[in-house]
Amino acid sequence: MSQGEQALWDDDPIVLVADRDPGSLIWLQQRLSGTEIAVRGVTHSTALDDDAIPWMVVVDGDTQAGRALCDRIKTDPAMTGVTVVMAASAPVLPS
Repeated sequence: MSQGEQALWDDDPIVLVADRDPGSLIWLQQRLSGTEIAVRGVTHSTALDDDAIPWMVVVDGDTQAGRALCDRIKTDPAMTGVTVVMAASAPVLPS
């Protein structure tokens, strides 16, 4: 984080993984273990139930639920700084 930049999160940064493939969650947990970043697996429907604003959200771009979650995050003014990574097995085109 650059000097003067304010974090969106109150505690340690959180990465939420809402992907059908459990490998995505496992891979991120392994790569980020030992860091201050918490990695949590969630479902598309419960991803934003917590009041904490995530640092990053990984969504399943192959599903309508994943694309809808991405839209919810990107249209929520409180989450303008949240990075969304859309994992998909093929290019995702707008519906």
